[in-house]
Amino acid sequence: IARDPLRHVELRKQAILTIDDQALLYSIAQDEKSRELQTLTANLIQDIDKLKALEKVHGKNNKQLRQLIKERLTVEENRQAMRRQIVACCEEVEALGKTGRWEQDKSQLLVLHQRWKQFSDIPAIYTQRFNAGEEDFQQRLAAYSDQAAHLQPLREGFENLLGQALHWQ
Repeated sequence: IARDPLRHVELRKQAILTIDDQALLYSIAQDEKSRELQTLTANLIQDIDKLKALEKVHGKNNKQLRQLIKERLTVEENRQAMRRQIVACCEEVEALGKTGRWEQDKSQLLVLHQRWKQFSDIPAIYTQRFNAGEEDFQQRLAAYSDQAAHLQPLREGFENLLGQALHWQ
């Protein structure tokens, strides 16, 4: 029904709206003569590459289709940019505590938390990755703090001995 040009346009619209098969939607949009149905069908297509191919076929003659694809591409580019920022934030939290700059890394963790709060619709896998990186840093920081606390009396004793040695000369 969706492909039959002899059927009423409203009936064809309803038929198109019921289609889930992305390949079929693409095929209909590619072969369709009606600009309105091209745009309606393209709006249901999720694959960005297929939308770009439709723009090449019908973009010159269909301003609505061209605008729809432009908007979808912008949304997709923004989504990918956000995803890159989320991944970068995860990588930064995973790198904390590996350089031995503990005080700086504690401050950086606070900055990363603020940045993380600015993201919306974070996929669960990245939330888990961020949390695991933070937990790993906290464990390494606790181990470092314990080690530093155990070494502090030795360090103080060594400094006292150095001070006494300087007075004897």
